[in-house]
Amino acid sequence: MSMLSMEALEESTNTVKARRRLEKIILFSVYFLVWTVAMVVFWNVNGPAVYGYDVVFRWILLPFVLLTVTIFIAKNNYWGKGNWLAVPVAAITYLTVPYASFIEESATATYTFRFPNFGYMLIGIIIAVCGISIGSFWNRK
Repeated sequence: MSMLSMEALEESTNTVKARRRLEKIILFSVYFLVWTVAMVVFWNVNGPAVYGYDVVFRWILLPFVLLTVTIFIAKNNYWGKGNWLAVPVAAITYLTVPYASFIEESATATYTFRFPNFGYMLIGIIIAVCGISIGSFWNRK
């Protein structure tokens, strides 16, 4: 191989590595941004509106983003066999999402953690396992 073709090969390899690194950063940033916004909203919104945010974040947005992220982790084989590490990470992030408990009579937040909520953590595990499985299947095709 000539020196010129070696340089071109090295440059294209570096471009691919940089692109994969950027994809990883974007994926994790999106998930943790949604997670952080959920935490901030649950601690700063009072009244009946909190119920709507609870449904949107806990039951729609966080699961969707987690499923999408784990699918892309496995599809692009970001960590090789370590892709399954996304499952405990998802479990921990789901476990730590603080959400206010409510006093039904006045619909006000009491600003307390219900920690740990292992049932909620199980949801994160199930979503991550589904995402990794779908992404792995997609990667094999």
